[in-house]
Amino acid sequence: MSITRRLHIVCPAAPWPLTSGSTIDMFYRIRSLHAEGVGIILHYFSLPEDRHPTELNPYCESIHIYPLVKRGSSHLPKSIRLRLDPALLARLQQDQYPVLLEGLSCCGFIDKLASEQRKIVVRIQQLQHRYLQERAKTTRHPLEWMRSQIERKKLLRFKRQLPSSVIYACVNQGQSDYYKEHLRLATATSLPVFSPYDTVRSREGLGSFCLFQGNLSEKETEKTLVWLLTKVFSRVHIPFVIAGQSPSARIEKLVHLYQHTCLVADPGEAELDDLIQKAQTHVLPSSISSGTSLRLLHAVSMGRHCICNANALRDSPLKEACYSTETAAGIASLITQLQHRPFGEEEILIRKRLLQETFDNQKNTKTLIGYLW
Repeated sequence: MSITRRLHIVCPAAPWPLTSGSTIDMFYRIRSLHAEGVGIILHYFSLPEDRHPTELNPYCESIHIYPLVKRGSSHLPKSIRLRLDPALLARLQQDQYPVLLEGLSCCGFIDKLASEQRKIVVRIQQLQHRYLQERAKTTRHPLEWMRSQIERKKLLRFKRQLPSSVIYACVNQGQSDYYKEHLRLATATSLPVFSPYDTVRSREGLGSFCLFQGNLSEKETEKTLVWLLTKVFSRVHIPFVIAGQSPSARIEKLVHLYQHTCLVADPGEAELDDLIQKAQTHVLPSSISSGTSLRLLHAVSMGRHCICNANALRDSPLKEACYSTETAAGIASLITQLQHRPFGEEEILIRKRLLQETFDNQKNTKTLIGYLW
């Protein structure tokens, strides 16, 4: 493939393995840009013990890895201070290729890079200060609450100093509106997530169980799952499968208290896809606002009925494809109603339209290229 353009991409961590929504988004953006003839110079940060994946090599002209070391002013958020590597700045200043910064944590040098001659796009995955505020509300530990509040204030201060010449590519319209209205950044725009879930592969008919899937090592995910087990599936005796990475001993113990629940720990990609396609209902509420969740997009792309709450659907273009309720009784009632309701052609047509309108990787790649050149 002939390279027609070159681009620096700076990632907060290796965009592989695909164990989180952010890594999936980054990897499929890299792959899509490569398919359009963009030569990618990849930069990412890692810990000394991290594996350096060879899976990225086919899509990148060169890869540069930097250690996570605190530098700079203590007034900066910790996530940014860890990534203020002078070697990164030196490499980015060697040429005038456009730069894609994957998240605010990679923006420590943005004031030194921003100019009229150079195109810079910042990918905004989430409103991090809002996430920290919501997480602080749920913690019972005073020190953790204090750390979240301090980091939140630092992030807000940093955001108010962001240059207006840079394009901020937010994952949904709600984030874009925030950057325009609260930060006065007219260049903010929305660019949906990149993923392998841009076509509908849902099966018609009936499935045989309810499914919850996600990264079980995350505190918010564990909290939601514990709530579902104790408040919903303690009263609904329909088979319930939990699938995800790194479940804690607490989750394993709780799952085994009920005869109709089971745990699939660390499923492979094919195994998870198979579970999603065989499930009758996907129960995916969230304890925090999640915008466009990749696990929800995965379920809408490959599964049948989806049950969420307002947090899981806030600012999401997938609302039309999901059922929403806020209470344990509401979720239990929906599970019971949907257990014997066949998933059919009408639902599939709605999902095809939603995915084609919003999550077309090729169309969104062309939009991104228009921002960069």
